[in-house]
Parts: sequence; C-alpha cells; structure tokens
Amino acid sequence: MKRLLFTLPFLTLVTLFLSHCKKADKPLEETVDETAAKEASVKKPEKPAIEPRSLRVDNFDSPGLSNFWRAQGALKIKRAERPSSAPSEMEGSHVVSITAEEGRSVFFGQRAQIDSDILNFGEVELWIHRPDTAAGTELVLEVGFHIERFPSRLWRKLPVDHTGWKAYRLPLKWFRKEGTLTPSWFDVSFMSVGFRTPGEVSLGAIKLLRSEKAHAPYMTGADWQSFVAETLPNLNTQLIETEQFIILAGDQQGDLDELAKKLKEADKAVRERFPSFFKTPTQGQKPTLIITNEHEEYQRLVPKVAEAQMAGAAAPQAGGYSFDGYAFSSSGSEETPIRPVFIHEYIHALVELHARIPSRNGWLQEGVASLIQDDMFSVGLKGAIQNYLDGGSGVYLSPVSLLGMERVSLSSYWQAAALVDMLADHPSYEGSLDNVIAHSKETHEVKITDIEKVFGVSKETFEADYIEHLKVMVEKLSE
Repeated sequence: MKRLLFTLPFLTLVTLFLSHCKKADKPLEETVDETAAKEASVKKPEKPAIEPRSLRVDNFDSPGLSNFWRAQGALKIKRAERPSSAPSEMEGSHVVSITAEEGRSVFFGQRAQIDSDILNFGEVELWIHRPDTAAGTELVLEVGFHIERFPSRLWRKLPVDHTGWKAYRLPLKWFRKEGTLTPSWFDVSFMSVGFRTPGEVSLGAIKLLRSEKAHAPYMTGADWQSFVAETLPNLNTQLIETEQFIILAGDQQGDLDELAKKLKEADKAVRERFPSFFKTPTQGQKPTLIITNEHEEYQRLVPKVAEAQMAGAAAPQAGGYSFDGYAFSSSGSEETPIRPVFIHEYIHALVELHARIPSRNGWLQEGVASLIQDDMFSVGLKGAIQNYLDGGSGVYLSPVSLLGMERVSLSSYWQAAALVDMLADHPSYEGSLDNVIAHSKETHEVKITDIEKVFGVSKETFEADYIEHLKVMVEKLSE
C-alpha cells in the first residue's frame, strides 16, 4: 500500500558523518577557544554510573570537549563556565555555546555516549538558552539518536522560541524513525543536536529521564488508546494487547478475538516461511494495528500521528498505511469484518520491526505481505500468475528489474509475492533471504543490482528460474 512520505532532513549529512568522521570532520579543538584545545589531551573519564532517576548524556563538565563531541556544518562552538543566570535545578558547572551560521549544521556526540539501559528511559531533557536578541524569533532544532552500525536514527524536531534558559523534555516514544534500515532504541550509540535554521544557543545539561514503565521508549496499547481518544473524541475504541501485538479498533469492528486469531495466524505464517527475518528481537516494540470505524477517521488519524512526531504526512488514500511498526486502516463490513488489508499492513509492521526493512513499498515488504495475505484470503495471486503465463495483458516487470527498484507499484505486488516465494522455497535459493538481509545491512539498501553476488547465479539463470517457479506456484495454488 502507499506509504507516508516524511521529510528526511539530515540523512545525507548523517551518512557522511558516519562514513568519514575520522578523516573528514574537523575536531572541535580547531573551532573552540584555546582552553578547550589544551584540555583535549586530557584522558576521557570513565562513563559515570547510572543515577537513580536519570542517565547523564553530558553536562559538559569533563575537559576536552572534542573527546566527546564533533561538529559538522557552519558551527562556532565554545565551552564556557556556567553563567550566573543559569537556574539552580540545571546540573553541571559548564555549558556549550553554539552559533549556527547556516541551517543543516549538526553537533554530534561521539560513539558510546548512550548506554544500552536506554530502554528504561522515557524522555530526554535538554537545557537550552537563547539570548535576548533572539526575542520574537523561532529557531528550529533537531534532536537525534544515532546508530553507529548503519546510517539510521531516531529524531524529533524541536522549535525553540523562548529567551533565557528553559528545559525541554522530549518523549522518546514520539521520535521518528529514519534510515534505509529501521532503527531501534536498543541500537542507539550516540546523539546529536542539529540546526534546521541558523541561530545561537547555549546547551546546559542533557540527560535521559527514567520511566517507571519497562520499554519506555515505545507506545503501549494504553498510550495509543489515549492518543486516539484525544484525536478522535467521538470514536469509542476497544483494545487487545498481547505479548505479540497491539490491536486498537473502533466499536464497529465487532469482537476483536477473531481478528486477534487472524493476526496470530499471519504472525506464525511469516515466521515459518521467513525465519531469516526473526534473528533480531524488537526490544520491546510490538507491531500495532489501529482500525477506525470510518475511512475519514483513518485519514485524519494518520497525519495526526505524524504531527505528534513533529513530522508531516498527507491523508492516506489507500485502504491501509504502515510505518515505524504501526499499521492503520478502517473497519470492514458485516460481510467482510476482517479485511485482507488488515493482515497486509500488520505484516508490514511485523517485518519492519524484526527484519529492519522499512515499509516503503519495496519488493521484499510488499512481496511478503501480499504472499501471506493471499495464503489467508485468496485475493487473486493465482489468477495474476496464470494471466501472465497465458500471455494476457497487464504490467509485467522482469524479476531482475523488480529487485533493482526502490518501490514497486500495486500492479506488481503479485510479482513481488512470487519472487519472495521462490527465494523462500526454491531449492536452488536456500538461504538466499539471509543473503538479502545481509546485503541490505551492508549496502543500506533493499534494492539489489548485483544478482550474482547476492544469489550466486547469472541474471539469465535467475530469470529462467523465476519463470519456472511461476508454473510451480500455479500448480501449488490449484491444489
């Protein structure tokens, strides 16, 4: 199904940073005052123990700023003693003053800044100061948490319009996921403060705040129920939350027990057919299916979710949407209470959280979702394959072309389904889906152009095997 299109403002910059920071970045000694330059040679202290209620990311007290942070873009940075105007509740004896002469400039924390205990924290707190000369203007920052192993991150826009000192608390569960591979909070290794617009700030203490809840950076069923109630106050909802998933649906959807059984069936089918996807745990986030009563409610809800993430999205036109491990749709009819699209979108959420493959109309995501959907509902896969084999009309792409595409259209979903079926079942391609996942992590792409490297056969052989497999699938689907 068609996906949300979000602005990805710093991805290229972040990618360059991760690839070249050791050789391309200027260390902060070259941009800070002489005192900071002298302090840079001081040995980096050991990471402090976790406090009872918070985890310090940095209060800038440790000497040698460039041992901990780097800059990219047009930034002027200076570490200074804590000013007398700083509020007493702000920790630390030093601050960092940053002037961004242009937007798209980023202040990066070094690797290993964030502890894996982050799953027990619910908010990040930043103390920010703006000078009186900034009164009446707005500065737009971005707070990001980054993955060292691949160029992905979790980020949130932060509009700042105050003067003086102010503490901002940002809920981690409303950070937006971005990257060619879907990140998890468990992967986070360092953070950044980026400037979308030019401006001047001073940063005081930055810390993560503990939550009483386990897996605090993720939305629970109760969180979703509260959010939907605020967004759609006339919608009465019912909730099922299990160890596997979350279902939140309007009261017109009827008894959710049957839907829960269908999701369990789909979950089991994906795990059995595609075990390669389940080698990485989700670390607390559950695939979530949200169903409104009316299509118009669903169209209103999805942009509101994006808005809560400080991102943007148009109202969806297709019957279902999924992103970040969340799936959305609207209720079925009395004749079809469980719509096939529910299963399709749920599978997108499931695969995204486990295989880290974003739900963006790629061949792998759409192939898996369409294949399992047809197994459960017989929505026309056999007829589409037979039509092609009989020389009927319609859009046809070679499997090699399909693999090389960032996104596939609805008319090609049947081909994507046949392709993943071949990779999962054909004896000559045993283990190939492991290669696909490994390739995506290595190249940070889902599309594949080097057929021989990934599958060990020539393009011609791959094409021929695909055609033969279509014939096998028709026989199998006819049984």
